[in-house]
Order: sequence, then C-alpha cells, then structure tokens
Amino acid sequence: MLQKINKFHGRLILIFFAALIVRVLCAIIFSGEIDTEGAEYARIAQNIVAGNGYVGIATEGTQLFFPPLFPLLIAAVSFLTGDAEIAGRVINVVFGSLLVFPVCFIGRRLFGEGIGLGGAALVVIHPYLVVMSSTVVGCEPTYLVLLLMAVFLTMRIGDAPSWREVSICGAFYGVAYLVRPEAFVYMIVGLIYILVEAFLQDRRKFIATASRIWLIPVCFFIVAGPYIGWLTLQTGQLRMEDKSPLNIETELRIQKGIPADEAAAGVDKDLTAQGVWIQPNINIIRSHAPLSIRQYVTMIAKCRRWCCRTLRPLSAAI
Repeated sequence: MLQKINKFHGRLILIFFAALIVRVLCAIIFSGEIDTEGAEYARIAQNIVAGNGYVGIATEGTQLFFPPLFPLLIAAVSFLTGDAEIAGRVINVVFGSLLVFPVCFIGRRLFGEGIGLGGAALVVIHPYLVVMSSTVVGCEPTYLVLLLMAVFLTMRIGDAPSWREVSICGAFYGVAYLVRPEAFVYMIVGLIYILVEAFLQDRRKFIATASRIWLIPVCFFIVAGPYIGWLTLQTGQLRMEDKSPLNIETELRIQKGIPADEAAAGVDKDLTAQGVWIQPNINIIRSHAPLSIRQYVTMIAKCRRWCCRTLRPLSAAI
C-alpha cells in the first residue's frame, strides 16, 4: 500500500514539474504585454511598496474593486525580482503549476487515481490554462488553486468531518475570498453540500457534522475579517465586496442606451469624468442605490435578451 501511495505521489510531482517547465518556457518565449487588469494589480503592488496606499493606475483614489491578496503577493515577490510585472508572472507560473494538485485530488476522489492523474496531466498542456498562467492577465491561477483546494476539503468533510480539516477548509475559503470575493458564495454552497450529504447518509452523522461545520464560516471570517472591516471603514457601510455596485452601475447605464465605452470611461463636454471606471470607486459606491429584487430580475432579463439578440446571429453565421 505504501509503495502504491509513493508511486502515485511520485507521478503527481513529475506532472507538477512538467507544468512548471511548460509555463516557465511560455512566460519567457511568449511574454507579450501585461494585461490591463494585470497592470492594475501591478500598480497597486508598486504603490503598496512605495507607501502610497492601496491605489491603482486606472482609477483615481483608493482601489476598492480588487481584493488585496494578489497585489500583496506581487508586492512581496517584487522585493526579490525588482519588478512588479515579473513578480506577477512568477506568481501566476507557480500557482498555475500548483493547480495540478487540487485537480488531481478531486479527480482521484471521484473517479480513481488514473482519472486524477489524467486531469492533472491535462492541466499541464491545456492551452487556456497555460496562457493564463504564463502572463499577468489577472489573479485566476491563484484563485483556482485556493478555491479548488477548499472544494476538495469540502468533499472530504462530507466523508468524515474532522476538526482539523473543517478549520483548514474554512481558512482556504477565506484566503480564496481575499483573491476573489466570489469564494464566499462557494463556501455557502459547500456548507449546504456537506449537510445534505450527511443527512442522506445517516441521522447521527448529520448531527455530528452539523455540530462541527460551524467552524468553516468562523475560520473564513477570521481570515477575511480584516478586509471586510477595511471595506466597511472605507465605504461607511458593512460590505463584503465592492465589485457589485460598480458592475451593476455600468450595466444599468448601458441598458439606458449609453454606449458601453461611454458608460465605462465617458467624459462630458467639460472633460469631467462621467464613466464608472474613471472616477474614484468610492464615488460610484456611495451614489449607487441598492436595487430591489424586482429591479435585479428586470436588469438580468434585459441583459439576457441583449445576449440572445447578439449571439443568435453569430451562432447562425458559424
């Protein structure tokens, strides 16, 4: 049994180094220009190092759209590389390679070792994952590794909810949230999954599981709490993320007939900033009125109709 385990882990480590080599080569040969989102992350990191605060390049004032972990990682690695863009590429290369581990673990649990290793091998050569991991296009490689590790631990907790794995799982969701706030939603889904699985298996197991998984949100908020507190302090209202008001305000302007470019980056005849993304984030957040459920449904329905009208001719042409 020990020999089988060592053989499995040996193959997985070889796959990891293959992924690392592929991404390093692509980062060197096909480096290209830094992406617009990557430039924002890199400038935030530079300003953190310079002591200028949490400020980006595209928007005046404090950057409230992007969570802090990825720019903080860039800032830390930039002390070694001497350059924020190179630091961002190093982080994406490393985390893009580490993605083989959660993919393999999830695949092995669901379908066996062969499928797990096959999924990890696919990560090595998948064109989209390679490109995403060898450029500074955003935080997705980091986010995927952290989130999928939390998902894997969620699946293990469904089998046997140990205190150790429950706490680590909550911490992983919290760290993933510090990269992309959507991780909070996945944590809620994970909690529901654990409870439903335990309920379907055995009533005593359900009670035992329910008595322990409260630690997942507790550990999540221990990790995510400082950022939530900072957002609350910046905006003057309890908030877990500030992406929604900015995205919703942009969409509402587009649905009113304003061209997308103007809604995002328009100026008036006096060259005063009117677009959502060329004003300080705090201005849009404070002026944005929360939508009712009916208004949300109406907005989503209009967006869906627009997508259908746009995509139908394209699909017919294809």
